[in-house]
Amino acid sequence: MLENDIDECVSDVVAYIDFLDMLDSARQEVLIEMCFQLGIGGLLSFKRFLDAMRRGDFLEASCEMKDSRWYRQTPNRVEELAKIVRDGL
Repeated sequence: MLENDIDECVSDVVAYIDFLDMLDSARQEVLIEMCFQLGIGGLLSFKRFLDAMRRGDFLEASCEMKDSRWYRQTPNRVEELAKIVRDGL
């Protein structure tokens, strides 16, 4: 079941994020994990975050991740993902 859920998230991210191939694998995985946690609709609601990612402004994208209810609910996990977005590690 978990594999199916992950496969569905990968498919959704590929289908909806038109700039995915411009990102390194670490940042792609962050988008997939966000989709897994928030659903594709939740991920797509992060409009300023996605716009910053599209522009390659990873510092701004990481800040946008932390400026959210999601961050207030799961600060440790979002901090970890925001660091990956910022640094590409």
